[in-house]
Parts: sequence; structure tokens; C-alpha cells
Amino acid sequence: MPKKPNPTKHTHTNFSKFLTTIVIFLSIVVLVLGWLVLQNFVQDSKDNTIIISLTEEAIIHSMSTVL
Repeated sequence: MPKKPNPTKHTHTNFSKFLTTIVIFLSIVVLVLGWLVLQNFVQDSKDNTIIISLTEEAIIHSMSTVL
């Protein structure tokens, strides 16, 4: 009579593959979200630089008209 395969070993292998898949998937999600946040931060930084530059120009212009 042939031996029956050990069901716990089979289940353990499937669970291990499942966990590996979940970890890889979550890592990709975290990387994508991090990239999006970084892009948003860079864009906000550029927008703030433009606003500061325009504000400085407006102050300089108002000072030159007063003088």
C-alpha cells in the first residue's frame, strides 16, 4: 500500500506561497503610493516656489511705484 502524502506539508507550502504573494503585492502597493506622494510633494514644492516668486515680484513692483 502506498503511503498517503502528509496534508500538513501541502497546506504549509500553499500558505507560504500565499504569504509570499501577499508580501510582494503589498510591497508594490507601498512603492506606488510612495512614488505618488513624492510626485505630489515635488509638484507642491514647485507651486510654492512659483507663488513665492510672484509675491516677491509684486512686493518689488509695489516698492518701486511708491518710490
